[in-house]
This record gives sequence, structure tokens and C-alpha cells, in this order.
Amino acid sequence: MLAAAAAFASGAPQAEHIIAGVVRDSSGAAVAGAQVSARFGKISATTTTDAQGAFQLMIAAAQARVRVEAAGFRPTTRDWTYG
Repeated sequence: MLAAAAAFASGAPQAEHIIAGVVRDSSGAAVAGAQVSARFGKISATTTTDAQGAFQLMIAAAQARVRVEAAGFRPTTRDWTYG
């Protein structure tokens, strides 16, 4: 499973950053209903992909470990850093 992500900042001192992307399987098909979570220490956020495999979540950290899980697939983890 592959999660493509992009990030943007709000510009506030304790900015919440947006992690967004689309979850696709190895054939390129969108994966609907996948759970996407981001964690940095005690800070975490979780969301579920929509019918097109798209997701967006906000996290008050400039880096995080992003994990994608979906039924029938091995979980995938990637490190994400803003900027």
C-alpha cells in the first residue's frame, strides 16, 4: 500500500500541519476505508480514507510517523516531516 502525502502549515507558533494524500494499492487503485494515523510523542490524529482513497488530517507537530492500515493489506508506516 502506498500513501502519497503533502503538507501545509497554518503559520501559527503552535501550527497544526495538514497531512493529505491518497492511499493506493500496488496496482494503483484507490483504497477506500483505510485508517490513516499520525503520531509524534503524545500528539496523534486519525482519519479514514474516503471512496477515492483520499485523506486529510491535522496534527500539531512538524514531524510524525504516519501509519496506514486497511483490511487485506499489510500496514505501511512512513516518517513525515513538514517542509
